[in-house]
Formats: sequence, structure tokens, C-alpha cells
Amino acid sequence: MRILPKKAGNIFLSLREWGFFCIKSHLQGCAVSVKLIIAKKATPRYNKERRLTLMKKLARLTALLLTGALLLVLTACGAAPLVRERQAKQQILNAINQYRTSNGAKAVDEIPELSKAEQFWVDAFRKEGDYKVLLIKTDLVYEDYDKMIPAEWEDGPCFGWGNILQDGQEYNLLETTDPSDTAALMQLFAKESDFNDVRYTAVGIGVATIDGKICWAFTLYEPNT
Repeated sequence: MRILPKKAGNIFLSLREWGFFCIKSHLQGCAVSVKLIIAKKATPRYNKERRLTLMKKLARLTALLLTGALLLVLTACGAAPLVRERQAKQQILNAINQYRTSNGAKAVDEIPELSKAEQFWVDAFRKEGDYKVLLIKTDLVYEDYDKMIPAEWEDGPCFGWGNILQDGQEYNLLETTDPSDTAALMQLFAKESDFNDVRYTAVGIGVATIDGKICWAFTLYEPNT
């Protein structure tokens, strides 16, 4: 326990860069009165510059932390649909090969260039915000899509390329069968008589989340000899 001096006096505590704290004490009989006086001293130029430098560094650090936090939020918001789409793509590929191998045909390989083109096709629907888009719009998309297909591949059976006539207008449709429903996919594939043709060795798959629902398309390919 600290004992105050018997006569009144001042105690000065120097804090670098911030000035002096002056503790003023008074003895009044048995009672002790302590007054805290803060007197800021004149700050040398180099201390002022140093504080400004520290403040700038703190501002930069704060900006970096805020940017990082924002990126984490944006990533979290966009991560869920992307993970779901990747999972759906794998489920579709697994179902294709399960159906083919169970019916005497070889499994097909997903070719990145072919899937890139297929993704281009479904992304056009994503931009429109609907699984069905007017044919007059998709015709232009198809022209660019067709240019993306490597010359060594010839297309075969496909899904997500359907057409309907509605209110006097023709639409293209993406497939909306749930990729996790293997039984439903098997029934869908069975509608294509040449789905198990041994000529087909490759596939391109595109998946998009539209209005919260997984929509997709794929095309089987054979080597163009």
C-alpha cells in the first residue's frame, strides 16, 4: 500500500508522446484530497509525424480488414449455389455412366471443352432468369455455342435442348429433373433409343441455378473421324 507524503505536493508522471499527468495531493487533517490534472505538453514535430504515420497504418489495416470481411461475406453468399451445381454435375455424370454400363455400353468421359460449351448454353438461360427462353433469343446463343465445339467431336443424344410451343411462340427448355433423383434420370435416359450407342465416348455438361432450382443440359459426343 502506497503512503502519500505528509505535506501537499505534486507528483508528475511523464507519458511519452501524450504529455504529463499531474497528480496534486492535499492533506487536510486525516482526509486526503487527490486531484488529477492532465496537461498536454507541446509535441515535437517528429512525434506528431510519428502519430500521423501510425494513424495511416491503422487506417490501412482497418481498410484491409473490412475488405477481407466483405470478401468473406460475398464468398459465403456465392459458395452455396456453386457447390450445389458442382454436386449436381457429378450426379448427372454418375447417372449417365450408371445407365450406360448397366445396359452394355462403356462409360463416357466428361471433356472440359465440351462442358465449357454446354455451360455457355445454360448460362444464357441463367441470365434470362428462366429455364425456358424464346427461340429467337437462343438462336443467337446457339451460333456461338456451335463455334465452341472442337472439330474432332460430333454431337449425339442431348437433354436440356427441348422445344415447346406456348401462346404462339416457340421456346427452348433446359432440363429440370432433380439430378439427385437417379431413378427419374434413368427413366429420362431410357427415352433416347441410342443413348447406349457404343460410338459415344464423351459428354459435355452444363448446370445453372435458376430461381433456386437446378437446371441443366448435356450432350453426348462421338469422335469425328
